[in-house]
Amino acid sequence: MNELTHRKFQRGDEDAILALYRDTFDHSITREYWEWKYLKNPSGKVYVYLAFDGARCVGQYAMLPNFLCVHGAEVNTLVALDNMVHPDYQRRGILKKLEELLAAERPANIPFYTFLNENSFEVYIKKFGWTWLGELEVMMKPLSVASLARRKPILWLAQPFVKTCAWFNARAHTAVNAEPFETFDADIESLWQRNKARVRVTMNRSSRVLEWRYNQSPVKYEKFKILREGKAIGFVIARIQEKFGANIAWVLDYFLDEGEPLYAWRDSLLAIENRLRGRCDFLSLLLPNRERRAAIQSAGYRRVPPKFLPHQFFFCVRRNDSPHADVLEKRNWFFSWSLHDTL
Repeated sequence: MNELTHRKFQRGDEDAILALYRDTFDHSITREYWEWKYLKNPSGKVYVYLAFDGARCVGQYAMLPNFLCVHGAEVNTLVALDNMVHPDYQRRGILKKLEELLAAERPANIPFYTFLNENSFEVYIKKFGWTWLGELEVMMKPLSVASLARRKPILWLAQPFVKTCAWFNARAHTAVNAEPFETFDADIESLWQRNKARVRVTMNRSSRVLEWRYNQSPVKYEKFKILREGKAIGFVIARIQEKFGANIAWVLDYFLDEGEPLYAWRDSLLAIENRLRGRCDFLSLLLPNRERRAAIQSAGYRRVPPKFLPHQFFFCVRRNDSPHADVLEKRNWFFSWSLHDTL
């Protein structure tokens, strides 16, 4: 192998990076998606560092800008994502070298966060100084076993039980309903402005950021306003995806006015379920915080034991010199799948 070159991203590197995706993760992304994610982000400067063996890209360390809201204050942050080393070049210190390039350029007072898998966890914790905040609770609700039963016919025996449970949980429904919408309008912006100081640590949900995340993305999402007596009290973003042999509806974002009673959180999920029923086998969300657990469980969701997840994932934070120590406490966060960049 030749001596490697380490440097910042330059326009024209895109095709080499897409080839690295294919070689490392055994799947591809489109150039349109990559450019939306890295070049059209409205939140600030993107940091991308690359390792090359000649013209071949063999490593990437990337940080995407984002805004967190900490006790109502907008805080710049960076999200570590898509960091990878070609299988033929691992254990050569490539990520460490690229991380050093980042450290020399990025502001010292910006916190980082990311989801890690079991392959990268130890590197980030032991070598890069990240902190694992503890296990997040993946909640799921089965609606049908049809997709799985086509592969394992014996599962058809469970279909009546699953449907009965889903119906039982969905029938206690109040005046809360879900209506599709397209543009993140003044209702959504007003909701965010009223509530951003009520949540200790969460992602920015201003209309500008949500428009980029969900409407400008090449990925198509389903967006619903949550209404009670005709008044917008929240919104839900969902994406149906075939994964693990089933159709899963990921509830990516699930945000209601903090002044709403717990039954509104429950009934908003039931309203979404009624919108998605017949098109998915499972609904999945991350438990936002422990205060919402009872409402989510009453809508029929249950925690997936970690040993049954297809792989481990770890939510980790690096505070750096940020004055916001709250980011290091799991109990302060309002979690959703929207924090995970691949959904």
